[in-house]
Amino acid sequence: MENKRSLWSEAFKYGTVVGLVTILFEVLGMAFRNEEGRSPWIIGFLSLVIFIALVYLFTKRFVAATAGRKGCSYGRCVGFVAAMMVFAGILLGLYTYVAANFIAHDFYAELVEKQLVLMENIYSADQLAMMEKVTYAMAFNPVALVLGSVFGMCLKGVVVGLITSALVYRKPDPFADMPEGDGEAK
Repeated sequence: MENKRSLWSEAFKYGTVVGLVTILFEVLGMAFRNEEGRSPWIIGFLSLVIFIALVYLFTKRFVAATAGRKGCSYGRCVGFVAAMMVFAGILLGLYTYVAANFIAHDFYAELVEKQLVLMENIYSADQLAMMEKVTYAMAFNPVALVLGSVFGMCLKGVVVGLITSALVYRKPDPFADMPEGDGEAK
């Protein structure tokens, strides 16, 4: 039970940090967008590099803090990353809801309009009218935004976590069950 509690408490703590850093880069991307509505590539690049570094660092810390003599399996590391991403996704989804509905409504409405322009080439007029209603409903709905953010962060995090977990997992100590002694054979 201690290990599960430790996993979830550590995932909450580190997932909150990952979520806040992700939100910071979202705000920077919105603040520095150009005439075409795109943020500079360096912001996206830095966001990705820092995200990967945080996942690696936090997974390594988790393994060091919880592994002990029994080790920390690859699957447990990936599970930790997934749990961490759930918390980061919830935080990102809540931020997106507040931003889309209260802080930067025009920015998000413009994004929805761009999506609808792209859909004009795909759907017929009747289908487009239905997709417009669905798109607007989903773009500003708190449940849809939080679930979408959790899914997106889990997908992104687990892809990164598959690699970082392979680098930091710890095999159990093979001598963990041996009695302590002076090392002499009897």
